[in-house]
Amino acid sequence: MRKYPDREIESEKLDKILKASQVSPTANNSQPQRVFVIRSKQSLEKIRSFTPYCFNAPIVLMVCYEEIKT
Repeated sequence: MRKYPDREIESEKLDKILKASQVSPTANNSQPQRVFVIRSKQSLEKIRSFTPYCFNAPIVLMVCYEEIKT
């Protein structure tokens, strides 16, 4: 999707998306992912300054992982 409506996502929908990310399986069940919900205009502007792939979405889910050293 390359164009998003200028409206907030409903809290119930966002909660379902985040819950799905928490219970999704990962290798060795290590769950290294971290999901950051970015909504503030200032933070969205920062992200847009270094990637063209936000497409003016009103909210961004930044998925990162925590490197686990054994």
